[in-house]
Parts: sequence; C-alpha cells; structure tokens
Amino acid sequence: MNQQSGKRTTPRVTFIVPAIALNEHLREALCSLRSDAGFVSQEILVVFDGALPDARPAWLNASCVRIISTGSRGGAARAINLGIEQSNSEYIGRLDADDRSLPGRLREQVTYLDANPAVVAVGTNASIIDELGNHVREYPRPVESARTALLTRNPFVHSSLMMRRSALHRAGCYDVSCIRMQDYELLLRLAAIGQVVILDKELVQYRVHSSQTSSAPRGFFSLMRKISQRRLSLATELRHPLSTQHLRNLVFTAAQAARYLRLRKAGYRSYQSKRSSRGKNS
Repeated sequence: MNQQSGKRTTPRVTFIVPAIALNEHLREALCSLRSDAGFVSQEILVVFDGALPDARPAWLNASCVRIISTGSRGGAARAINLGIEQSNSEYIGRLDADDRSLPGRLREQVTYLDANPAVVAVGTNASIIDELGNHVREYPRPVESARTALLTRNPFVHSSLMMRRSALHRAGCYDVSCIRMQDYELLLRLAAIGQVVILDKELVQYRVHSSQTSSAPRGFFSLMRKISQRRLSLATELRHPLSTQHLRNLVFTAAQAARYLRLRKAGYRSYQSKRSSRGKNS
C-alpha cells in the first residue's frame, strides 16, 4: 500500500487472498503478486479464515500486504466478502493461496477494464501446475464467448478474476451459502448485469495437489438448484431457449453428482493422464 505524507492512499486494485495457514504456497502466491507491482497502485489483502497467526514471517510483512481475519472459520466466500468490505479500490482481483499470478497480469487486466466499461469481470487463460510448481498443461479453454459458455460450465479460473467493485456490490458479492462453486454462482450473476471475458493470455498458474478434495458438500441438491436457477436467469438475459437450458441443467447436475460420488474426475484433474502438447500463449 502506498504511503504519501503519512496518509494511506486508496489503491486502484485490491487482490484478495483467502488463507487458512502459513505455508510455502501462500508465500509463492504473495510473491507472485508483488512481482507485478508498479503499473498502478495495488494492495494485497490476506484474509485468514479463522484466527490470525501468532507469528508472522518476514514475507507476510511487506508494505503492500494487509492482513485481516474472519475470527472464526466460515469458508472462502465469507472470507472474500470480508476482504471486499474492508477494501476501497476500484477493482478487486482474486488469487487463491496456492496459485500463482504471472508477470503482466495487473497491466493486462487493468488496461482492459479501463478501456471496456461494459465489462464487469475479466479472467485470463491459465496453466495447471503440480504441488511442486512444475508446469503440467494448459487449463481447458472455452470455444465460444465466456458469457455463453457459463450456460454450460464455468470456463473461468477463479484465481484469474479481476472484477469491478461496483459490479460486485450490484450483484451482491459472494453467496456464503455456497460451500462450493461460489465463483460460478457469482459469475452467473455478474454475467446477467454486464460483459464477462477471458483474455487469451496465460497469466495465472492453477495448482492441483493431493490435499484438494471433491467430496459432496452439505446441501448438494440445494446448491444445484441455485446454480440451475442462475443459469436459467442468464439464459433469459441472453435470449437463449429455456427448454434447451433446462436440458443443459439436467446434464450438468448429473455430471456434478457423478463427480462428487467419485464416478468421474473433475476436468482439471485429468492432467494426470497426459500432458498437453500445446504451447503456452505469450
């Protein structure tokens, strides 16, 4: 965070990083965001889901890093909402505590949002890395517009998002009742009020590791009903046939049920079978 004449200035971008522990992945995440500083003023807001750590390593005490906590465990959506509430920047960026942001991301996303006022959220392409940070392959990409793709799946990598603060408040921020898919549910609401796009540049690394789980969350069917309703609302906004969307919703719910019953892997976990031969975009 910039300091001028003893006064705290308002950054243009706040990157919100929810965390539950101090570890090497979190250090890498914060360092990756700091390496892209200088284009515009930014702050990195680490929101601990629970109590603040008793001891803080030096890398957690950088001038651009601010630390707050929820006080008790309440999930990622609640932690991110607290970060939004405690920030005052024009744009809100996201990064999970085990992912990495790549150089150039800040410039690309801020420049795009500045030039396109109708866009409420912008993501980027990404690659998958393993637990040690080794590149595995590119993340699956949509073949059509991101807004249309949301009717069938979530093509966004959550850690790649940068959103307008005003749009987040208009949409209602994250739904804390969504234990999973909180990013998808929010994006469906954002897409109903404005444009959402994915830049064709690889600017984020998404880490897949053994501690990630995909067990069925509490309230699975209520979550599916909520996602399906959001998809229907977006289909109405985009003037897509609702009969077709109802069919898409049935297929999506069945696929998610199979995933949580461990009958199929999530798409991003198929990296274990074969590395992609496609090269990265510059």
